[in-house]
Amino acid sequence: MKWIKVYFSAMQSMNVGKSASHFTEKAEELDNCVLTNKTLQTTRFVRALLRGITAALRNLPTLIAVIGKEYNEATINHENTKAAQLNSILNSLRNAELLFFTIGLGQILEIYSGVSLEVQHASHFPIQLWSKIDDAKAELRSLTDHWIWKDGNLKMAGIGNPDFLIKDILSDGVFRPYVPSGCIRSKITKAKDSNNLETAGENINNDDDNIDLFDEENEPCFDPAGSQPMIDANQATLERVEKKLKEVTKELIANWDRRQIKTELQKATLEAFGQIHNIESPASIELIIELMQTVITSLPSNQSESIIAQECFAGFSDWNRFWSESFNHAKIKRPDLNALQDVHVYYENWVKTSKKSDSNNHKKFQQLWELVMIRSSSEAICETVGSIMNQHCGKNRFLKPENFSKEIVLRFNLGPMHLLDGLVGEVLALNTTKSYLREAVSISRTVTKDLNKSASIGSFQERNEKKSRFPNSFWLSSSK
Repeated sequence: MKWIKVYFSAMQSMNVGKSASHFTEKAEELDNCVLTNKTLQTTRFVRALLRGITAALRNLPTLIAVIGKEYNEATINHENTKAAQLNSILNSLRNAELLFFTIGLGQILEIYSGVSLEVQHASHFPIQLWSKIDDAKAELRSLTDHWIWKDGNLKMAGIGNPDFLIKDILSDGVFRPYVPSGCIRSKITKAKDSNNLETAGENINNDDDNIDLFDEENEPCFDPAGSQPMIDANQATLERVEKKLKEVTKELIANWDRRQIKTELQKATLEAFGQIHNIESPASIELIIELMQTVITSLPSNQSESIIAQECFAGFSDWNRFWSESFNHAKIKRPDLNALQDVHVYYENWVKTSKKSDSNNHKKFQQLWELVMIRSSSEAICETVGSIMNQHCGKNRFLKPENFSKEIVLRFNLGPMHLLDGLVGEVLALNTTKSYLREAVSISRTVTKDLNKSASIGSFQERNEKKSRFPNSFWLSSSK
């Protein structure tokens, strides 16, 4: 990260205010297509980092031009200290080793971001996600053994074709940022409109608007984001970078394996529900029931006790048949389709179809399926726990791991405070000169019909009761 911070530091200095205006003016002067300068956000998703890399590579020639102008002014004015600092920044920005590394990092993050966005997909199931994760890890592991620059545009990184970029830089030592064709077309159209304001009404029937700017004969010959000669853009530099990229990839996989581990429930779910089964023979039926029983056993005891594998089999059998038929039908038009790619769509259609039959066996299986596919992998729950963890590890707290864990569990599972027996009464009974009770002339004038409870407190308590993960009666005293 400390390598690419050079780019982010330069962009941050031209992100807002007068410096941002100077950057924009310089881009217009050079006729460069640029993006808004980004800042380094270490707490955000990897997709935010990838967007920052996209902006850094697109804006690099313009950034160097702006800093180069400041360097020349400092030199003329004999500001030697400032000139030395700016010269150091310029040398870092023009370093081909940093550029090669950033392009390679963009290729790595393209793989990781694809999985990251897939995991955040609201309607996809865990069985779809693990296949993506395994494929991404396999692709990254192949890069640790032998680094290969991808010969194809990076869709999310937006930096173009890495293999083409590297070869183009090595050919003459000049970096030419990739700009999508849509940006080029928009820029040319805007320039054309601004140059023809005075004669806009004279050429209404002109055929110039119908010219395809991207035909081979009509394609404009210019660098849409500028160009920048680089320092040490040679094969030896590239080999050093490839070695570093392999080490980064290896470290990324190691951290990934350490932080994301398949639980017993996830393993059992993948084996039972992660593929279309052949259940024509008695042996295969016994196997499916056994696999479902493994899934049920992996659930918490308060959930597993209410589910019986044999009762779920009829629903599973019908779903398995529906999944197979839907997949085979879709594969006719999409030969590259795999069985898990659209399983969320098939399941939704099956639920709508099975509602007509009103079969209790279907409901038993749906309960099991949705328990392991939806309720156990909600992004909203992950975000909630993450926020709670941030609150409890901050505020100048220094908790040991076991106490930190206890606080998180209690904070997540405790019910509404007003239902905790005696707690509110004890707080209100403290010896104090202040009164926290609402005064009212008549109880009929209060929304809550309680002189001791305002409308805002009533709304707050009602929301907490709805969010409680246990029935409200669970928190009430047995004497009530």
